[in-house]
Amino acid sequence: MPHPTTGLTDPTPRSIVLSAIWRARWVVLAAALVAGAGGYLVSDSRPSTYQSSSQVVIAAGQAFDPLGGQSFGDASRFISDQVAVMTTESVLDLAIDRLGTSESAGELYQALDVKANGDNNVIDVTASAPDAQTAADRANAVVAGYRAFVAAQVQTEANAALGATTDPTVADQVRTQAAIYGDGVGAVQRAVPSAEPSSPKPVRDAVLLAVVAALVVIGLALWRRAPAADPRRGLDEGGHRLLGTVPVRPARTRSGQSPDPQESALVLVALDYARAGAPGPVLLTGAGAAGVVHGLAASAALQGRRVTVVDADPSQADLRQRAGGRFPERPLSDLGRAPEQDVLVGVPVPAGATGEVWLARVGTADAAAWEPERVHAALEELAASSDLVLIQAGPVTTSPLAYALVGESGGVVATIGPKDDPTALEALEERVASAGRPILGVVVAQPVRHGKDQPGAAPQQPTAAARPAAQPVTAPAPEPSGPEAGPRAGFGDSRGPSGATAASADTPIAPRG
Repeated sequence: MPHPTTGLTDPTPRSIVLSAIWRARWVVLAAALVAGAGGYLVSDSRPSTYQSSSQVVIAAGQAFDPLGGQSFGDASRFISDQVAVMTTESVLDLAIDRLGTSESAGELYQALDVKANGDNNVIDVTASAPDAQTAADRANAVVAGYRAFVAAQVQTEANAALGATTDPTVADQVRTQAAIYGDGVGAVQRAVPSAEPSSPKPVRDAVLLAVVAALVVIGLALWRRAPAADPRRGLDEGGHRLLGTVPVRPARTRSGQSPDPQESALVLVALDYARAGAPGPVLLTGAGAAGVVHGLAASAALQGRRVTVVDADPSQADLRQRAGGRFPERPLSDLGRAPEQDVLVGVPVPAGATGEVWLARVGTADAAAWEPERVHAALEELAASSDLVLIQAGPVTTSPLAYALVGESGGVVATIGPKDDPTALEALEERVASAGRPILGVVVAQPVRHGKDQPGAAPQQPTAAARPAAQPVTAPAPEPSGPEAGPRAGFGDSRGPSGATAASADTPIAPRG
């Protein structure tokens, strides 16, 4: 099972792309506004162009035949031929005569767009002009010129046929066919002046330029964003202390899994220095927090320290899977009760470790039945009977249990993935500050796949001091020795970088056996 990706402030991690866009949001907005305004002004300053269209329905399906013979030609090809005829110089000259202008056929041709309307026999004639009336007049003139040209061609062919025959019956047939064919047009939809220009479109142009400018700025922001694999730049800018990087492998369900303690040794020393003057439990939250807690506990056990781990994220089973075994669910206030309460369970430690690691699982209903005084007393006793107490909690800004535990801790350590946005620490810092606690530092949880960089230290199963999971551990407490012996002062004790102390509590929760 892969390690959970719970973020610092939300269960879903923020995308680096979205984070880069969010940081550049004001630049994107400014660029879009400037480009949109400029596009509107430039487009609005251009001369207006109007378009108007006329539709011609071709009634004939073939060229004129004086004798009315049937043609087996392609009807669509005939329509295409008529489209070409409408833009010939002969038709355009007739249109110019009707317009009464001095423009040439070439100039009129540049203002025309003639095309067949799909697979039917309709031809669209669209004309452009600086004003709406001229555009409509041009389209109508071209249609009229085409009809006159076709009618003249039909009459010419009919006269030629009449001159070639002396048979009255044939002559009547030619006249009849010419009258029926006419100009080959069945109907015409005349062009009317348009109320609005076809170009320019200031609003449309402004929107398009604004979108293009925004995309360009977003592209530059993504290109110039900090490398995802190195979050130290964002941590330095935010003033957060980077404690180090801990490799985090996917959790396994087999019992006895233990990380390489050397991989977390430097981070543990950095944490000891950071928490000097801020004693008490250390709360870890963020992506890969379970793997980081497991690694720190193993490193502390190798130093001979007694570590208590509190699993306070009921929504995730990652830490319990890493520790192996079955862990009973108990209210957090039970952690400070008598030893016969089965709330602490021994966790396997690395080979050669002389310390101990104990784990307690917080119940899912603990936040609803929160008892501040009893919880404070329980955590105080845990701190008194342990050299190091680590609390793995969910997102502080969304989990009431995690936020409540911030006030009971001596400090908070944020864990982030190598691709997480360090700016998410700002929301966490505000929430932690509202509880009156500091952020001790940040740990980067570097995911490692199965089979990659496996730890070299084999796990060591619990001994008499740590019996199998789900079994109560009871034994007489070690007798104090020396003039310094006596009960601890709870959260007020101070530890150096090594973190190890020799004092014991009056009533240890799970004393050594």
